[in-house]
Amino acid sequence: MSNLGNFPFIKNQRALRSHSTSGIPVRVSMAAPRSFPAVIASVEAQTVMVYTRAPASDYDDWGVDGWQSKNLIPLMKKLETYEVHPGRPTHGYDGPIKVSSGGCKLAIREEFIDVGKTYHKRPYADDTNDLETCNTYSPWAK
Repeated sequence: MSNLGNFPFIKNQRALRSHSTSGIPVRVSMAAPRSFPAVIASVEAQTVMVYTRAPASDYDDWGVDGWQSKNLIPLMKKLETYEVHPGRPTHGYDGPIKVSSGGCKLAIREEFIDVGKTYHKRPYADDTNDLETCNTYSPWAK
């Protein structure tokens, strides 16, 4: 068993499994012992999903017939139920994928956006998934 140097966050040796490449044909004739975490998740792990669309120009620049943004917007609208802001022309409101702000807004979120606007000199936008807005600070829909 190797030391925990590669995984300082693992405090228990039993949480590691050893693996050696000896007996496996490799180009270099040396065994390469490795340790890897045997734990996939813990109570400290978080699963997060964010919702991001590319700008319309990305689709249009492909130059592929049928894949221009004007052709894809109706499909995007059909796909989503956008719960963040009502009545946006590039969002759908009755599709199978629910998009929301997540319900929990921490103060640090606003602080991060304020610091970015102040020091990085990028503007704020409340919707960066409108297919037009780029290079702004914005809350991420989930």
